[in-house]
Amino acid sequence: MTTSRDTITESESKPAADAPANPSERAVRAFAESHPVLSFAPVVVIIPAFNEEDAIEGVLDDLPREACGLGVDTLVVDDGSADDTAQVARNAGVYVATLDQNSGQGTALQLGYRIAREHGAQYIVTLDADGQWDPADVARLLEPILADEADFVLGSRVLGRTENDDSVRQAGVRFFAFVVRLLTGVGVTDTSSGVRVFRAEVTERVRQDQPQYQASELLVGAICNGYRIAELPVVMHKRTAGKSKKGHNVLYGLRYGRALVRTWWRDRGVTEAAPAEPSAAPTSMPGRITHGVAQNWMAAVVLTAGAALRGVVLFAYQPFFWVPTSAGYLDAAESVRPAEAHPWGYSGFLWLTGHGLGHREIVAVQHALVLVLAGFLYAFLLHRGVARWLATLAIVPLCLSPLLANVEHHLLPEPVFIGLVAAALLVLVWPRSLPAVGACAVAGLLAATAGFMQLFALVMIVPMVVYLVCRRAGFLRLGALLVAFAIPLGGYLAWMHQAHGVYAFTTWRGKHLYARVAPFAQCQRLGELTAQQRLLCDNRPLADRPGPERYLWGDRNAPVRTLPDSVLLGFAQKAIAHQPLDYAKAVAGGTAHAFYPGQRQREREPCVANWGFPVSSPSACRANGVGVNGWRAHPVAVDTSLARGLNQYARLDYLIGPLFLACAVLTLFALLWRVSAGAWRLRLDAALFATVGLALMISAIATANFNYRYTVILYATLPIAAAIAVTHLRALRRRSEEPAPVSARATRRRSLGIGSPRARARSGAAS
Repeated sequence: MTTSRDTITESESKPAADAPANPSERAVRAFAESHPVLSFAPVVVIIPAFNEEDAIEGVLDDLPREACGLGVDTLVVDDGSADDTAQVARNAGVYVATLDQNSGQGTALQLGYRIAREHGAQYIVTLDADGQWDPADVARLLEPILADEADFVLGSRVLGRTENDDSVRQAGVRFFAFVVRLLTGVGVTDTSSGVRVFRAEVTERVRQDQPQYQASELLVGAICNGYRIAELPVVMHKRTAGKSKKGHNVLYGLRYGRALVRTWWRDRGVTEAAPAEPSAAPTSMPGRITHGVAQNWMAAVVLTAGAALRGVVLFAYQPFFWVPTSAGYLDAAESVRPAEAHPWGYSGFLWLTGHGLGHREIVAVQHALVLVLAGFLYAFLLHRGVARWLATLAIVPLCLSPLLANVEHHLLPEPVFIGLVAAALLVLVWPRSLPAVGACAVAGLLAATAGFMQLFALVMIVPMVVYLVCRRAGFLRLGALLVAFAIPLGGYLAWMHQAHGVYAFTTWRGKHLYARVAPFAQCQRLGELTAQQRLLCDNRPLADRPGPERYLWGDRNAPVRTLPDSVLLGFAQKAIAHQPLDYAKAVAGGTAHAFYPGQRQREREPCVANWGFPVSSPSACRANGVGVNGWRAHPVAVDTSLARGLNQYARLDYLIGPLFLACAVLTLFALLWRVSAGAWRLRLDAALFATVGLALMISAIATANFNYRYTVILYATLPIAAAIAVTHLRALRRRSEEPAPVSARATRRRSLGIGSPRARARSGAAS
């Protein structure tokens, strides 16, 4: 949590009797005393300033409060100014560190780097206080680093343009760029740019001795240490107030060049020759693994516990759990032909893995896939700036859920299905900036593949499109998403027509929807029905009717199994149109059931013991009919002692329903809370995960029936959404606790449109 930005009085700025002799050390101590528990935002803008009271206010006014979805804090380092530079900065509500004597720009920057690192900064931006560089460029320069394309990004006036008409200085910029390229082999165009963005670790690893010409030292040192350098075009404006502190061009150039060459000579070959610093990450693979585990030990514990849980399930029930639905998937895989009751996606997975693996090994692969997915989701949350402890909590349900471990132990599509859904979302939201056109196409392809696993997954394309629209991604990205989504669907429809003579994803759509409405459908309220549709009327009282599963799978000779699918679909659509409230009540009841504590057996609904850990086989749900026949054909050897332990462990899942509800409410709250504060990137990311998870579960309930296996998608979406939402709310809270008392003078200047350097430049031009 950040502390308030207390004003440092003049007496506090004077060195005390016991103060360190070094001005930087005194400044560090004073800053730490003023901000004892400060935690910076991920991005910190450092502005060294010396006698810039007239120019710095406009720069601070224009600085963004967030960049690429990350919070931005500003630290002004006052280099012993004789004017009111420090006070102007404090009035603007930014952090200020004060050197009690003028020590040089290099010393001021080194002080800023140190304070930023010690208080948690991940990315550092340097910006001059003279108003010549546009603060709006910060986000654009940060993007290559967040996309892991660079470690150090320069804003280049050579690639962009400059309003400065000093031809000598412009020639010097190009000359020193040539020198750096000659010495290091790295092509840069602007070595002395006043706007730069780099990883905070660069300032810790690169040696820095220069008290004044620090720009060349840090850049050349970063190149020699192997950091990736990138450049983007920017505009250098004319100075709008004050005067340059650099002195005569020739003298400045000679000193700058001397610092540049000395740094290269000192650090040349450091990547190959210098021993690794104790704080640097290991370079060997075993060392890197050990280092990574040590940094993420909480997540490592959770993933290890998840692997242990799945190992116990594998040994407790051999070879795997059997349900009648598995037979349909296996038959379709063996015939390499689309099934009638469900899409061929999971059958394709079984066909692909079945060439080298047995059914038990395939189940083990499903267990492993979910743990791999948990690891990717954890990495994504860290990438999005979520705290490690919070990211770990977000993957606990996915790793340790007894229900999910049980579903994975079946030959059912859910483990692969949730992996595809999560992968589609990750591809779309992983980039800090807008996703590339190719990434949008991959996301669309993954969403279509998820639809081949479970047909109701096709609805996820709607929130994905809305997400891109809200982010103003443009028609090209939207087109790539939709085209990549539509092409495989069109191919599958053609395959279905070849195999079954219909352009449909299944020939059971009407059957499933009829089973959904049959328990409440009343034919006297449905208007005119055809003769075939009247065969579907159930004249029994509503209280005596069975649940949807019985209508669908009960009597093979019943009209629901013998009539054309189009007849059943027409009947179901009439029932929904004429009894919308009854339909909504049925769907809402099933949806609400997902958020109840524990697994409750609803009347006329599928037996919940299917998703428990039986001590003997067959379980209570499989005591008759097709279930017991399936277990006889596929017997399961039960380790009683392990089964009893799993039975007790399953009770821990009692609160997962209320937890999911809390995650959904928290995400909605984060989406709507303080809308005027902006920071929409994290809000939209959280909303996308939550909306997709809820939409898929509700779609399954609306088109088939409530089943606990349909809730597994929530494990990979709602906790992730909640973690992002909490991160967003924490950022808003931190900002609200940062008093930014802008002076009346500053407020008046902004209201008059003279608060920014650009506005002052326009005013000067007009006069």
